[in-house]
Amino acid sequence: MTEYLPGFAPSPPRTHDADGDRWFTPPRVLAAVTSVLGAGWFDPCGDPASPAAALCAPASFDARRGEDGAELPWPAGHPVYANPPFSEASRWIRRCSTHRGPVIGLFPCRMEGAAWHDHVWGVATVVLPRGRLRFVGTDGRTHGCAMIGTAFVCWGEVDVELFSLRLRQGGLDNVVLRAMSPLASARVPARPRNEREPSSSSR
Repeated sequence: MTEYLPGFAPSPPRTHDADGDRWFTPPRVLAAVTSVLGAGWFDPCGDPASPAAALCAPASFDARRGEDGAELPWPAGHPVYANPPFSEASRWIRRCSTHRGPVIGLFPCRMEGAAWHDHVWGVATVVLPRGRLRFVGTDGRTHGCAMIGTAFVCWGEVDVELFSLRLRQGGLDNVVLRAMSPLASARVPARPRNEREPSSSSR
C-alpha cells in the first residue's frame, strides 16, 4: 500500500461526472447572461441536467440525444449562449463566430491558439473573469475551480458593459478586452542570399 506525506495524497475519483465534459454554467453567470440576452436565449449545447435548461428556448438542442449543436443550424438573429465541451473549444469558437446574431460563449482561456487568432481577436470582445470559475456538476452541486482559466467571448450586438456589470454584481470581478482590428504586419523584405550582414564595426 502506497503511503503519502500529509496533504499529498491524491483526491478520490469524482463519480458525479463520468463524461468529463459535462460541466455546467454556474447560476450567477446564467443570471448575467439572461439579463443581457433576454429570456429564452438559444442553447446549442443543451443538456437536461444543466441549470440552463430552465432558461433557454424550448427548441434548443440536447447533446444527450446526440445532437451536435456545432453542426446543426441555429435560428438566425436569435441570441445564443454556449458553454460547449472544452475538449472541442476550437470547433465551437469557429461556429459561434459565424452566427448571425448576438453570441456569448464560455471558453477555456487559450488566447494563443489559432481559433482565437482567426475568430476572436479583431472581431469579438472578451470578458475575462478574475480567478477561475466553479462549475456545476451533473449532481447539481457546485464543485472546485476549473483547471484552466476561462473567458466569455462576445460576438455581435451584445451589451458587454451590462454583461460585465451583471457579472460583478454576482460576485465575479472581470475585465473587458475590446475588439480591436489587428495592425497590418509590416513585411520586411528578405535579404538577398549573396548580401552579407553588416559587421558590427561598420560605420
